[in-house]
Amino acid sequence: MSNQKNILILTSQTGGGHISLAEALRDLLESGMQAEDSKNIKNPTITIVDPQPAFFHLHYRMVSRYALSLWAAEFRFLDTPGRALLAHRLFTQLVCQRLNTLLDQVQPDLIITTYPFLSFEIRHTSKPLLPASHLTACILSVGPCALNSSALTFRTRRGEEKH
Repeated sequence: MSNQKNILILTSQTGGGHISLAEALRDLLESGMQAEDSKNIKNPTITIVDPQPAFFHLHYRMVSRYALSLWAAEFRFLDTPGRALLAHRLFTQLVCQRLNTLLDQVQPDLIITTYPFLSFEIRHTSKPLLPASHLTACILSVGPCALNSSALTFRTRRGEEKH
């Protein structure tokens, strides 16, 4: 019998369907594994977590409801490759400890994120990266609005950040 696998899905409680997408992925993974269960392979443990500090939820809630012009200004300000990378680096410092604790607790074999501000961050925690076959996948649902540069940050094979 195969060992049970742990899948960690990182998401955000900041609108945009991040949680809905995470739950849909969980449901899809669980239903796809039903056939494997009959082969005496344990279904994976799937954990969905938003590792962001409560401040981000409060900020999103207030700005998206009462200050749409500020929200639009934040979007435009971060919509350059350099500023997006700076935002990712700052955000990494804010969530690094939580992500490390989460990695210790869940010990994931696979990490999926439905929020672009967690793909860069999970790769830059102080924990060693997972093997190449287990690296983070960022799954985005893009609506009718523009895609911000912060969603496009990734690492090349040489390790430098690109947009």
